[in-house]
Amino acid sequence: MILHSSYYKALVNHIKESYPLVYQGLCFHSLLEQYVEPKIVGIVKLEIEYRKQNYPLSGCTELAYKGIYDLINDELEEHETEEYLKQFDLDINPVIDTEFLA
Repeated sequence: MILHSSYYKALVNHIKESYPLVYQGLCFHSLLEQYVEPKIVGIVKLEIEYRKQNYPLSGCTELAYKGIYDLINDELEEHETEEYLKQFDLDINPVIDTEFLA
């Protein structure tokens, strides 16, 4: 059910666009759903908190997404950089594909 929600689609698209190398790694190891599910719970909790503070309904959702996107940024930014640098490590990748470097 969570996998078909708009929350899931929005978070997966955000990760895919902002952290493509981490996204590939999560998919390769079948960890994407396990990573995203607690974030969805976080969004719902934040929405509830903002509603309790009498924020407008649309504003609650936007603020909740922003909070979770910031959390994801803190968690994944370093890993994305590491994965990017691994592409140039000849011990890991003896052949560097220059077609995708631009």
